[in-house]
Parts: sequence; structure tokens; C-alpha cells
Amino acid sequence: ERNYFPYSLMSTGKVWESPPSWTKAQINIFTDSMYVKNGITKWLAEWKKRSWKTSAKKPVMNLELWQELDSLCCKLEPHFEWVAGHAGNIDNERCDKLVHLAIEDMLRQKESGTSIVVPL
Repeated sequence: ERNYFPYSLMSTGKVWESPPSWTKAQINIFTDSMYVKNGITKWLAEWKKRSWKTSAKKPVMNLELWQELDSLCCKLEPHFEWVAGHAGNIDNERCDKLVHLAIEDMLRQKESGTSIVVPL
């Protein structure tokens, strides 16, 4: 079984890393990952206090991705909302399909030795 979490976390940041400078609108991030939502809204502050260690004193996995997401959240102050995955939410189903297509493409490119480019 593959761990798709890092791709989910990467795509969370990439989608809204460069909003137009003229907008001050509230940014809402919808995720079907409770790990991402809880990580950014509940656990991140404690991880930072513990020098990026979990409550079990283990290093936080995917540290670079969490740090990037933290940096973006500090600048943009988004609101995170959980949606049930695979429950018929049209936007969530479309995002899920796009992520899986990107993962398949990345794996194919990795196997063939070509460079990996994922347009968003």
C-alpha cells in the first residue's frame, strides 16, 4: 500500500501558495484528511514547541512539507475544513482524481527516468 499523504500535503500548499496580491479574501481549504486538518490546526504549535517532535517524542514525518505549509498559513491565515472523502462531494471527488492521476504520472516518469513535473 502506498502512502499518498505527502502528495496530499504537497498539493494543499501548491494550490494556494501565490494568491493574487490584490485579494484579502478569506482562504478556505477543504481537505478529506483529518491528519492534515488536525496537524495544521491542532498539533503544529506543539510540534514546534518540541522542536518538531510528536507527543511520543518522535520526529514529525514529512517535516519539510509541514514547515512549508506552516509558512504559508502564517502569511495567508486560511481556514481549514474537513469534508468526507469518497462521499459524493463533487469538488473532493475531482481533486482526488487529479491527485491520483498526478501520482500515477510521477511514478511512470520515475520508472522511465524522465524528469518529474506536476502542473497544478
